[in-house]
Amino acid sequence: MVHTIKPLTQLFLSCFIFMAGNGLVSLLIPMRLSIEAISTDKIGLVLSVYAIGYLIGANYSKSVIHKVGHIRTFALCGSLMSSAILVCALSMDLWVWAAMRFVMGFAVAITIATFDGWLSQTTNENNRGQVLAFNQVVVFSAICISQFFILLAPPSATTLFILAGVLFSFSISPLVVSKIHGPLVESVESLPLRDTFNISPLGVVCCVSCGLLYAALINLLPIYAAAYGVANIELSILMASAVAGAVIMQLPIGLLSDRYDRRHLIFCMVLVIIALSIATPFSFHYGLLIPAYIMIGVMSGLVLCLYPLGISETFDKLPQSQMVGAMSSLLAFYAIGSIFGPYSASLMMESVGPQGLFITLCALEALLLCFVIYRINARESLPLEQQESFVMSSPNSVAPHLDPRTVYEESSVETSPMVDSVVQLALENPQSAVKLAQMFIKNNHDQAQAMAAALSELESIDITQIYKSIIEQAPELSADIADTLVSAHPEQMEQLVEYVMQGSSDNRNAILLAIANALPHFGSAAIQTAVDNIGDDESEDLLELTEEYFQQVHNESAQMRPADLAAEDPQQAAAEVFSHIIESTTEHHDELAHKASEAMPEASGMVAETYINNLIDQQDKAPDDQQQLEIGEAISDYMEHVVENQPEQATDIAATIVEQAPEHASEVVEILQSAGESEISSDLPQK
Repeated sequence: MVHTIKPLTQLFLSCFIFMAGNGLVSLLIPMRLSIEAISTDKIGLVLSVYAIGYLIGANYSKSVIHKVGHIRTFALCGSLMSSAILVCALSMDLWVWAAMRFVMGFAVAITIATFDGWLSQTTNENNRGQVLAFNQVVVFSAICISQFFILLAPPSATTLFILAGVLFSFSISPLVVSKIHGPLVESVESLPLRDTFNISPLGVVCCVSCGLLYAALINLLPIYAAAYGVANIELSILMASAVAGAVIMQLPIGLLSDRYDRRHLIFCMVLVIIALSIATPFSFHYGLLIPAYIMIGVMSGLVLCLYPLGISETFDKLPQSQMVGAMSSLLAFYAIGSIFGPYSASLMMESVGPQGLFITLCALEALLLCFVIYRINARESLPLEQQESFVMSSPNSVAPHLDPRTVYEESSVETSPMVDSVVQLALENPQSAVKLAQMFIKNNHDQAQAMAAALSELESIDITQIYKSIIEQAPELSADIADTLVSAHPEQMEQLVEYVMQGSSDNRNAILLAIANALPHFGSAAIQTAVDNIGDDESEDLLELTEEYFQQVHNESAQMRPADLAAEDPQQAAAEVFSHIIESTTEHHDELAHKASEAMPEASGMVAETYINNLIDQQDKAPDDQQQLEIGEAISDYMEHVVENQPEQATDIAATIVEQAPEHASEVVEILQSAGESEISSDLPQK
C-alpha cells in the first residue's frame, strides 16, 4: 500500500488542501447567511444551487479537461473557487451568492474529475480499490478537520472567507511543481437515466434518496443546531461527527452487505435512520450533546451508505461492460436529489421552525421505506453469493474506472520514441513504417505489442499485414499480437483468421482462441471462420480446436457474473459453433460431440440435440431398411460413451435423446438401467 500511495503524495496533498477549503466553505456559507437573518427558505435555495453546478460540472468535466489539460484545469478550478468565496465576502446580495455557489459546485465537480483521472492512470487492476478507499479517507479527513476552522474567527468577519481563498490558491502549488504528467482523457459514455432506472429502480431510488437526505442534513444542520445554542467548538464537533460518520459507517455496512441480503439490509438501515431522525431532536431539546454527536454521526453515515449500496444493487443487474456508464448516471441521480433536498427541508423549516428539518427527513425516509418494501416483493434478490461486493465510495469520486468491479482498462501512457518514429513514418509511407517496426522488434521484442497497437490505429495498414510483419520477428508473441489487433479492428477478424489458418498448426489453436477472446459472444464468429478453413484431411485439428474452444468458453463462463452470462449467453455461442462444425464436416460427428460435451458439461444437452438432429437428417437420405438400424447403433454408442465418461450428465442427455428420437427410447433406457440408473430411467418415456 505504501509503495502505491508514495508516488501520489503531491496529488493527495493538493486534494487534501482543496477539500479542506471546500469543507470550510460548506459550513461557513449557511452560518453567515443565518447570522445575516436571511430566511431559511432562501438559504436552502442558495445551498441547492451548488448541486446544480456540480451536476453540470460532472457532465462537462471530460470536455473541459480535454481542451485545457489536467494541470491547467486544476489551476483554473482553484482560481474559480478562490475568487467565488472572496466575492461572497464582498457582497451579501443573494443572487451573487447563488451564482458563486453554482460556480463552486461546477469547479468542485471538475476538480474531483481531475484528481480521479490522475488516480486512474497510476493504478492497476490489483490496487485501484485500495487507492479509491484511501482517496475517500483523504477527502473526508480534510472536510472533517476543516469543520474546526470556524474557531479561528467569527463567521461574520471576512477572515474565514480569506482563509478559504488562501487554501484554494495554495492547493494548486503541489501539483504545479510536481513531475506527474496529466493522463490522456478517456471518454465515458453514460447509461441513459431512464434505462438505468428501468434496470434497477431500487438502486436509483437509493442514490436519489442519499442526495435528498444527506444534502439536506449536512447543509442545514448548522442552522438547526444554532437554534439550540450550539456554536463554536460544539458546532465543530457536531459537524465533524457528521462527516466522520460517513467514512466510519461504511466499514460495518460493507461487512453486513457481503454477508446478508442487500435489500433487507437497506430496509433495516432505513428503519434505523427513521428512529435516529425521531430521537435526535430530543437530544438537542434536552441539551444532550454527546448522544447528539453519536446519533448524527451514525445517521449521516447510514444515509451516505445508501449511495454505494445503490451502486451495488444496480451492478447486480448489469453486465460489466455497462458498469462505468451506470456509475455516471447514478452520480447524476444523486446530484438531482441534492438539488431538491436542502430546498425542500428549508421550506419546511421556514414554515414550522427548526424541527422542519427532521420532519422533512422523516417524511422522505418513510417514502423510501415504502419503496424498499415494494421492491422486495416485486423482484427476488440474487443469491447472496452472486451479489456484487460492497466497495467504499461516495459522490466525492466521479471516476468509475477506479471501482474494482468495473472492467479494468490499461491507462494510456506515453509511447516510446521507437513507436513514435514508426507512427510518424507510417503517415507518409506505410510500407516503410512496417519495415522499420520489424527492425525495432528484431532487437527488442518487448516493443512488439506496443508497436502493433500503434500501427493498428492507422487505417492505411490492415491488421493482417501488421500481424504478418511482427510475428516474423517475434513468433512467440503471436497470440498476444492477434488479440491486440483484433481488439482494435474486430471487423478485420475474418482476413486475419484466414491467414492464421494458412500457417503452421503448431500454435494455431492458441492464436485462434486469443482472437476469439478479443471478440464478443465468446468469439463464435472467429471459430466458425476457422472451421471453414480447416481441410478435409485435418480432422484431428478440428477435434482439438473443438475441445479447446469449448473448454475456454466453459472456464470463462464459470467466472462470469449472472448479468454478464445473460448478456453473452455462452450456451448460445457454443450452440452456434457446434452446429457450424457439424454442418461443415461429414466425419467424426460422434467424436466432436463427445469432445464438446466433455469440455463444456453445461452444454451437453444442446450438443446432444444438435448431434441427434444431424444424425436423423443424414439417415433420412439412406434407404428405409437401413435408417432405424444405423440411427439406433449410433445412439447406443453415443449413450454408452456418455454413461462411461459423463455420468453426471447422463440423465439430461438421455432425456434430450428421447425427446428428439422417441422411437429409440427403449435402447436409451436399457443402457441407463445397465449403468445402475434404473430409478431415473423409469421416468423416461418409452415407445
